[in-house]
Amino acid sequence: MTMKYQRGLVALSADPLTFGHIDLVRKAAAFCEQVIVLIAINDVKRGSYLFSLNERVAMTKRALREIGLRNVRVIGSEGLLIDVYLKEGCDALIRGIRNADDRIYEETQMTLHTLVLPELKGHIEFIDSEEHLRLLSSSMVKAFASHHLDVSAFVPLFVKQALEERLLHQYKIAVTGAIAVGKSFVAKQLVEHIREKGHLAHHLNMDQLIREVYVEDSAGAQKMREALATLLGDDVLTEQRHDVNRKVLAQRLFATNCPKETREQVERLTSPHVMRKYREFLNGKEGLIVLEWAQLAEMCVSHWTNHHVVVVDSPDKDAFAAMRGIDEKRREELSKIQLSALEKVETLRKVMQRDQQGTVLCYQNHLSSTAEETQNDLVLLVDHVLHLFPALSQESS
Repeated sequence: MTMKYQRGLVALSADPLTFGHIDLVRKAAAFCEQVIVLIAINDVKRGSYLFSLNERVAMTKRALREIGLRNVRVIGSEGLLIDVYLKEGCDALIRGIRNADDRIYEETQMTLHTLVLPELKGHIEFIDSEEHLRLLSSSMVKAFASHHLDVSAFVPLFVKQALEERLLHQYKIAVTGAIAVGKSFVAKQLVEHIREKGHLAHHLNMDQLIREVYVEDSAGAQKMREALATLLGDDVLTEQRHDVNRKVLAQRLFATNCPKETREQVERLTSPHVMRKYREFLNGKEGLIVLEWAQLAEMCVSHWTNHHVVVVDSPDKDAFAAMRGIDEKRREELSKIQLSALEKVETLRKVMQRDQQGTVLCYQNHLSSTAEETQNDLVLLVDHVLHLFPALSQESS
């Protein structure tokens, strides 16, 4: 196949890189023998970049490498765009267009470039964004991330993590596991040990947060409860209708004859409120965020912690269950809707491989261990976690 151009130049600020940028480079690579991606310094933005030039170059290299583009080279420069164009021997300058305002701006800028370098005329290609990417910008992503909104639909997951660390000083990891393995103990001990090392750390039990959503005294929460009753029956609420009967809710949702569409409707009703409470928890907090959630893998939400997860298991499940007063029937019921530790690990590793991001740490919680053995295991876990977040090690409470 003969390419239209030998060497095309795509210039980006990429602060941060988004899926819109990646789409532009992918399209350029389809009609150029080689694409030079220039990560540049925009004079208007000079001094206001969130990420350094070297960081933006590294992010772009990683993202483009991960999607397998072979005819792309990424460089960084503080010089003029036309000077890079000349030095690299380019024969096309490629610009992305998101909307009508973008087109006017880009056409004006390119006219100015051709005044300085007349040979550019006839060698400028404008590429329209896909419909779903036309509102996407680096500024929008930064604004969303600064308000604890999930930006995983707009940027690669490693970029999402970098934004959370740089903007919010938050480092997220989840703790999950089956029933009666000591998840809460491990999560709380992890937070305690991180604090002892002089770092900020916070523990959030998602089951408790969801309970708070169900019982919240607000018009929005009551509207949600009434919608659940309409969908699943009045007995899904308590007598005063100010709380959700979680046992009945679980029976309805996990009955063998419950349609998938019903479960999806329940998620659409409850998820916005759960996310709202989650943002309330995150607001103003810095340091390590330890998110404890039994059904993290089953709910496909490990991207909340950028696929960084501790999976807790125990050979002493029977003893843990007895200590908590959980009978065999309850354990059997939960086993139908919860994955085993091995299944959780396999599920998490699949999404990690898909997104090329994350770490699964496996922790064996032994009830029979001595206090010294338990502390040694926890110290190793803390060391692994700190290794995941080098910037956290540089911050202190």
